Amino acid sequence: MPPSKKVKTSPKDVFLQLLVIVAMYFSAITMITLLWQLVNLNIADPLANDYYYGTGRPYFGALRFAISSLIVAFPTLIVAAYLQNKGYKKEKAKLDLGLRKWLIYLTIFVAALVMAGDLIAIVYNYLEGDLTMRFTLKALSMVLVLGVVFTYNLWDLKRSVPWKGVKLFSWGVSLLVLVALVVGFITVGSPGEERLYRFDGERVQDLDSMQWQITNYWQHKEVLPGSLIDLNDEVGGYLVPTDPENSSEYEYRVLGDKTFELCATFNKQSASLDYPQINSDDYMKKWEHEAGRVCFERTIDEELYPQVKY
Repeated sequence: MPPSKKVKTSPKDVFLQLLVIVAMYFSAITMITLLWQLVNLNIADPLANDYYYGTGRPYFGALRFAISSLIVAFPTLIVAAYLQNKGYKKEKAKLDLGLRKWLIYLTIFVAALVMAGDLIAIVYNYLEGDLTMRFTLKALSMVLVLGVVFTYNLWDLKRSVPWKGVKLFSWGVSLLVLVALVVGFITVGSPGEERLYRFDGERVQDLDSMQWQITNYWQHKEVLPGSLIDLNDEVGGYLVPTDPENSSEYEYRVLGDKTFELCATFNKQSASLDYPQINSDDYMKKWEHEAGRVCFERTIDEELYPQVKY
């Protein structure tokens, strides 16, 4: 009988195995992030400092990153696993390659460490007073995602022939990922809607900067500026901003010796009003607004902002 052909590890085998591992863990991490942010939004804890600077949209930055990452990483995982399994069908002996088993054991080891670490963090937060439902859902989502990773790799390690159920497994996991992505997209909203929130965030920053400039003007000149144009300072490098979306001027009115009003037109209401259960910071609360034209009345406290005497 002719000697059996010895199968060696090829660069392609190493590449596909590493690609599967990296894509799998990146998909798992972003999937957990997506699920956790959805939990944070819908079951907010008033003790948590769950605010987000800028547009005041809590958790949405992490949620968008998780969605965009999952859209890229998960299809990469499916394609790499498909090509890998296709190679095993052609050469079944590759299932016994030492490098393959070493890498799978490494994957299982890392999965176990991550699962243990996340569980410790979740239990710690629970003992620190985290809400029971919030704790339970985060724990279940983490165990589900990493449990799938752990189970698949353990099964992959033990199979002596190409796994025929890999297609069913792939479709099942893909369905779960698709559902999570759809819920995430619905929660985040369209790119056009997010752009409107970003314009509102710029308006809030503009109003805040003008408020500071008006206060500073009053401290130095003992009178409120007659108009926003009076705030322009070539030496200091300050130029009164205009609306970032349509370049219209902001409204300003003097209501008293130390009282003034700033107005702007917003596209959306503040996220702190959309999610009142989430603890927002003072900066966002002082600029809370409904959609449409909103005016903010301010009175300068002379004790906090004393006039500058020369």
